[in-house]
Amino acid sequence: MTLRNPRALPSKTVLSIAIAGLLLGSGVQAATIMVTSDADDGGTDCTLRKAIESINAGSNQEGCVAVGTYGTNDTILFASSVTGEIELTGTQIAITKSVRIQGRVAADLAVDGASSSRVFDISGTGVAVSIDRLTIRNGLASGGFPDGAGGGIRVRDNASLELSNSTVSGNSAVDGGGIFAASGAFLTLTNSAVSGNSTDGGGGGIDAFFNASVTLTNSRVSGNSATGGGGIIADNNASVTLTNSMVSGNSVSLFGGGILAFNNASVTLTNSTVSGNSAGRFGGGLDARNSSSVTLTNSTVSGNSANFGGGGIDAYNNSPVTLTNTLLAGNNTDCSNNDSTVTGNFNLIGDAASACGLTNGANNNIVGIAPLIGPLADNGCLTPAGNSNGPPELYGCVQTHALQSGSPAIDAATAIGAPSTDQRGVSRPQRDGFDIGAFELEREPDAIPTLPLWGLLAGSGLLGLLGAWRQRRTRCSSLLRRDTRIR
Repeated sequence: MTLRNPRALPSKTVLSIAIAGLLLGSGVQAATIMVTSDADDGGTDCTLRKAIESINAGSNQEGCVAVGTYGTNDTILFASSVTGEIELTGTQIAITKSVRIQGRVAADLAVDGASSSRVFDISGTGVAVSIDRLTIRNGLASGGFPDGAGGGIRVRDNASLELSNSTVSGNSAVDGGGIFAASGAFLTLTNSAVSGNSTDGGGGGIDAFFNASVTLTNSRVSGNSATGGGGIIADNNASVTLTNSMVSGNSVSLFGGGILAFNNASVTLTNSTVSGNSAGRFGGGLDARNSSSVTLTNSTVSGNSANFGGGGIDAYNNSPVTLTNTLLAGNNTDCSNNDSTVTGNFNLIGDAASACGLTNGANNNIVGIAPLIGPLADNGCLTPAGNSNGPPELYGCVQTHALQSGSPAIDAATAIGAPSTDQRGVSRPQRDGFDIGAFELEREPDAIPTLPLWGLLAGSGLLGLLGAWRQRRTRCSSLLRRDTRIR
């Protein structure tokens, strides 16, 4: 499979035609509003705030005129004149009705909280919001919990948010520096980046709290900071699922530098990388505590550190961890557990002294052997993560640790339950078996055999032509001899 960085995207005209076709053909009531101003208070122009207020009210607000009838599939677009930054003037934008907010492909559109307010607050049972190709940045949520949660975005009260091809950065809050999802909320991130957010509480990047469900696909959570759960925290019966994603460079003063599963929460990683995270106490990469659970399949946990134990993974107080086809190596200590079980098969654990009871050879685990992997790097992908028109450092492939030639992880995984591709989208398996970890080492192309000249001639059919020419020449000579005898 050829990895590429696709940038050929539909034009605004094509997008508008497609939306119009959907509106005409679906039979479902829907309004489309065009934002014409990058101001927060645009006077007679249609601002993003007024467009959303129109959706909430189901009627045109100052400066905004909808095409179509307000309904359940309303859409907000941006005029070509709206580029750069929409800076809020001190109050958040509340969304209480379902809406699709569609950024423009060729424009760097950012909604900026100016460090004075949260950017978006989404609430209400049945409220479904999708945001595509936007940057949400510099939001600030202050005050007590939960009012002070979710600096960039807060999703609550059974509402849902789908965030795609977008970036959430530079936000801060009491909890959930970047995004806070709570009270039965559903949060889905696809091809997106959550980076450089902070909190003094839990979840520097994302805080999933109280029955919230969070799903990340081909996304990255990096460079965030918190007291617990530097990248992500799943707390109080919340669930977090990562597929083909990366959690890197996050930090905490206590537990779970990359990810913290806390208080009956569950975290599941498939084809994902946890790297370069740090914790002041336990669980540099991941930490499961207080009857929570963590499950990893074909994932890589490497380069993480913690001051007291479990640089890679820590499990504490009845919090089971299950590993399958997972590479856990290169952390300052790979694994620690206290009153919690760590089980698994077909894994590679680099440090036998911190393997949480897993032993070499048992259950097809490889323990105490160097993994032979490269540093965290851009090793290619099918689709980059983040807003393609935002800051370049916040947009790119979800990074991986490449297996080097001769790695014991090659062909050492089980096919049972293994994904059909690796984190980058490369097909599995490439050789006789599946590889351990998030990276599948690609097979070298077969060499073209070197043939002698006569072999090449034979392969091209030239020898056959030469033989036919000789046969014809022999026949002509025989006829000439026969003609001489007759005369």
